[in-house]
This record gives sequence, C-alpha cells and structure tokens, in this order.
Amino acid sequence: MLDANDSGVLVGFRRVSPNANIQAVKWTPQGATPLSTAFISVAVAVNPRGVAVGQIVQADGITTEARRWTEAGVEVALPSLGGILSVAQGINRSGRMVGAATDSQSIIKAVSWSPKGALRLLPSWGQGSFADRISDSGDVVGWAFRGDTTPQMRPVLWRNETELVDLGSLEGGDGQAYDVNVQQVVVGTASTASGLRNAFVWRSGTMKDLNSMLPKRFLNEGNRLEVANRISDRGVILASVVQFVTGQPDRRRSVILKKCLD
Repeated sequence: MLDANDSGVLVGFRRVSPNANIQAVKWTPQGATPLSTAFISVAVAVNPRGVAVGQIVQADGITTEARRWTEAGVEVALPSLGGILSVAQGINRSGRMVGAATDSQSIIKAVSWSPKGALRLLPSWGQGSFADRISDSGDVVGWAFRGDTTPQMRPVLWRNETELVDLGSLEGGDGQAYDVNVQQVVVGTASTASGLRNAFVWRSGTMKDLNSMLPKRFLNEGNRLEVANRISDRGVILASVVQFVTGQPDRRRSVILKKCLD
C-alpha cells in the first residue's frame, strides 16, 4: 500500500503469485480491485474522490507511462513530453496531478496535468526536475537540479505551479521535498554538513532540521529522523526513523509526529 484517502480507499500494488510482476490495485471496504493489465503497474496516490494515479511499464520493460484511474477504475493514459518515461506521483482533491516526464533528449522534467489531462511543464533552472506531491491549494513540491559545474538536487516548492522556490538546505547542499499541505508547510529530507540525511520541515521561508524539534529523550535513545514523507493539513507528519545502537544493526521504522509544529 502506497497511499490512502479519508474514506478508507487504499492504493498500491500486489503480486498474484511469487513469480508474477507487480500489479496496480485499489482496496476498498468491499475488497481489492486490479487497476491494470499492463506488464507492470503501480498506483502511487489517491485523492478523496477515489481517483488514483501512477504508472505502467510496457512489455519492453523500459517504456514507462503515467496513468490515471477514475473512481470506477477506468485506466486513462496521461500525455508525456515525447520521451520513454512519464510518471504520475500526486493528485489533489480537484483532480490536478503532478509527476515527471523525459523529453526527446532524455532530460527529466517536472510536470502537472489538469483533471482532463492537459499537460503543463513546471518551471526549472534549465536542468532536471521532478514533482512529487500537490496540495489542495495547488502548491507543488519535489526537487530540481541547480548549478552549472556540479549541479545539486535542491528541495523545491512551486507556488501555485508557477513560482519556483529553492527551500534551502541543512548545510549539506542537496535534498528533496516530499509533501506540502494547504498551509504551505513542506517536509522532506536534506543532507547535513556531516553527510547524513535528516528530515526537514519548511515554513514561512525557513528550513529546520526536524530532529531539533523533538524531545531530547527520543534523540538520546539513538533515534534520528531521516525522511519526513507526508504532512497533513493539520500538521501531522509521517516520518522514517533510524535508530543506532552500538554493536547492533540499525533499526528503521515509521513514526507519526503530532505536535512538533505547535
């Protein structure tokens, strides 16, 4: 399972047998519904209306195409930029979708689609970019390469799909933004000066290491937030934690943070 909505509709993928390819699936209280008969398919996100997005892989094992699945499960192809890859990563309440596609020069670029499928190229710094999620207010987050000699992958916000904003760094230079809520609070991961990757939260123009906002007791137990994956409109954050204990393998798990932004 990769995403869920408030109505209990889940989307993701499954294998019908150990040797089978993965298949996009929607789960409802009534059971599981396959979404595609393609060689490989994945449903990545679903909105409150039950419309899902994701991608399929053709039988050549290379060509990847963005897809939308209606509430009734009808598969709809989304336009591309002429390359061999397009992916749909997020969809909001109104049905606007975001993702990325390669052009004829194999450069990957962040894109959005209207509810009817009209394609829009999102602003960039002339290099690669990728859109991950879109809020119900129309803001988009992801990453974009910036720089000439040694481009860095920067976490970015596209305000209303138009203004490209570099969200900054945790002194390590690069990062990725994974989600944004209607208050324009962004979460993701960024590298630190020591080379680690830590979860961040960005709001009102400032990026903060999410670890600096947690109780010391949690950190003293060897825990470190690596990635903030999702944020709700109420400020609840889903994050990935790694716990380091001397002499033991690193332990990874997911946590929900409810009041760290208060």
